[in-house]
Amino acid sequence: MRQLKIAIYFLIISIFIFCNKDSHSPPPKPKQPDVYLTGYSSYGTTILGSVYWKNDVLIPLSGGQFATGIAFMNTDVYVCGNAGYLITGPGGGYATQAVYWKNGQIVNLGNPPSYARAIVISGSDIYIAGIANVDSIYSAVYWKNGTLISLANVPYSVANAIAVSGSDVYVAGNIGSNGFQAVYWKNGTQISLENAIPSQANGIAISGSDVYVAGLVTTGAGTEAAVYWKNGVRTNLNSLSTDTMITNTYASAIAVSGTNVYVTGFMNNVHELYWKNGVQSPVNNPNTSANMTNNINGIVLSDTNVYISLNISAYSRNDTIVNVGNGYATNIAVLP
Repeated sequence: MRQLKIAIYFLIISIFIFCNKDSHSPPPKPKQPDVYLTGYSSYGTTILGSVYWKNDVLIPLSGGQFATGIAFMNTDVYVCGNAGYLITGPGGGYATQAVYWKNGQIVNLGNPPSYARAIVISGSDIYIAGIANVDSIYSAVYWKNGTLISLANVPYSVANAIAVSGSDVYVAGNIGSNGFQAVYWKNGTQISLENAIPSQANGIAISGSDVYVAGLVTTGAGTEAAVYWKNGVRTNLNSLSTDTMITNTYASAIAVSGTNVYVTGFMNNVHELYWKNGVQSPVNNPNTSANMTNNINGIVLSDTNVYISLNISAYSRNDTIVNVGNGYATNIAVLP
């Protein structure tokens, strides 16, 4: 009996020590989201080629010039972009064709010269927006699972962004001489955003039944001013006349969370910035450089965090700059 009491005593002491030790163990760190940037960079013997970065790791995409967007299906990674090719026949030359990569394997989308500008995945369907040669006309198009769908039969049109809500496909872009009238298409039906002034539509987001499009208008003085449209009603993001240091602004991407509308873009073709509900804030990027390559900068909302891709190979997370390497970024995605 005495031996049993001693054994029970030591068992209780051991349990107490184990539980006490466990209660003082530090809690596990929460998993950080994975941040993906698309763009172009040098690697190996390639001077500039298509890449994406997962966190700070560069992943080359062989055969391409630059990557423009990224999306995910289960464990598969899809990246859209563009590759160069030699033109055969009279005149020859060099042009660009739209492509995408699935887990690093390149797939040509056809109808060259063509350009892929944005990608989204809905269910098992892959949508890529861009421009393609349709009946010898540069036309705004999108590809659904590799099948081309033309959106405009006019001398020139561009598709810049795409979003899918349920069975509805929305594409934002421009039509007209040199692509200077902002429009979007819902299931192939064109909806004009401006009729009287030159304009561009660069980004699109859907929230419930509301359609948000980000872009710019050209003022009477010839300057560009960032705007967004909600269901076709324009909100001006800058009053250029109130700040003589601002010569032009444009909006390249838009994201919506509840009643909050976030728009990102550039000022004077150099400085990255964003607007939350119309209030402008600079992106604190000490390495900002002239946006000579006409990069867009994408925006993603994840939990309470705001991520913006920058002109260099970096992104802003709640105004904190994170550099991932050397090169240039074009878009951003975040996986929790």
